[in-house]
Amino acid sequence: MLEILRNSTGISNDYVTNDLIFSYHGKLNFMPDLKRDKLMLQNQLPMLLLKKLVYVETGKEKVTFLLLIFLVSIRSEDFLNKTIVKFCSPSQRFRNIGPCLHVLDVYRKSLLQDPLKKSRDLMHKHSKESTGDIIRSVMELHEAEIRFKVSKTRSVEDIKFRGGVLSLPIVVVDDTTETTFLNLMAYERFHFEVGREVTSYIFFMDNIIDSAKDINLLHG
Repeated sequence: MLEILRNSTGISNDYVTNDLIFSYHGKLNFMPDLKRDKLMLQNQLPMLLLKKLVYVETGKEKVTFLLLIFLVSIRSEDFLNKTIVKFCSPSQRFRNIGPCLHVLDVYRKSLLQDPLKKSRDLMHKHSKESTGDIIRSVMELHEAEIRFKVSKTRSVEDIKFRGGVLSLPIVVVDDTTETTFLNLMAYERFHFEVGREVTSYIFFMDNIIDSAKDINLLHG
């Protein structure tokens, strides 16, 4: 796992040019599948184990490899979190997300606006809300003269409706998107104490997108 993180987020000359995984060809063809596999709930390794391996490799608490990419003397926890976020979503801006359980937890917290806040009260609030509200599709909202714009961040929580304008975060859809979101939802289901922000986002998007016309309108 550490070797995949190290070589997928930086430049390495440790492998031959025709290496199956870590060559340019390997990264181009196999890395998307590796990312998907590393975000599956059943494949998670405890962050405590990864931090111990970093400690064994470097012989000190503050790691130094990939120095050209990250700041000098970063704590191993922050270093691992930052490396994982860069591995899972290179365009995602890194913020302090605090202690995490595993890679999937790191990625989930990177999708939230404020991952350090307590989610228990918010989750309790959601449990009292009615789930019978009707959410119209994008086309229906457009016909009602609702406009759409891109949110300022990529957080799944950065959804706002103000002055007839619905702001939504950018989402990149590829071959790994469905698997990744399903695993994030499964994680929230099995660890209810972490909250259900990603699940709420998926259900919301499922309600407003009913057809290809909805997608085309949002894409435009």
